Amino acid sequence: MRRFAWLLVCLALLVASCGGGDDNSAGDFEGLTVFAAASLTEVFQEIARDATFNFAGSDELATQIREGSPADV
Repeated sequence: MRRFAWLLVCLALLVASCGGGDDNSAGDFEGLTVFAAASLTEVFQEIARDATFNFAGSDELATQIREGSPADV
C-alpha cells in the first residue's frame, strides 16, 4: 500500500511539473498523454482530468511505446 501511495505522489508531482506557459491555469493538462496500468484508471483520472490516458497492461503499454505510440508520462 505504501508503494502505491508513493507512486501516486510521484505521478502527481510529475504531472504538476509538466505545466508551463503563461496562462497560469492550475490543473490544465490538455495535450498530456499518460500511459498507465489499467488498475490505476480511477485514481489517475481524478489527478488529472484533462489529460489523455491510455490504460492497459504493462506488456501491452511497453509494446505500444516500442512501436512509436506517443506518451508524455
